[in-house]
Amino acid sequence: MRLEIVSTRLEALGNVTRLRMVIEVANAGAAGLSVGELRDRIGISAGSTVSHHLRQLVSAGLLDQERRGTTLICRARMEVLSDLATFLTTIPGKCDLG
Repeated sequence: MRLEIVSTRLEALGNVTRLRMVIEVANAGAAGLSVGELRDRIGISAGSTVSHHLRQLVSAGLLDQERRGTTLICRARMEVLSDLATFLTTIPGKCDLG
């Protein structure tokens, strides 16, 4: 995994609200969460704040979104989260610094 990608993903997770969002969406499994459900679970009432954080998480490749009618469903990209965890736990000297 390229360091630029790792850096972008870690930066996105470096905000406590975004980290909570990823955890909540990941815990929801394959069904995902609607934006409204996610907002309720993390206790943010401002939709614009949630949208701002979601844009960063989607841009970093940590979440996917799917529109179902008027509802936007968020799902964690578990393979990306797993790859990031693997990268972070790789023995020093064995990781790709390129």
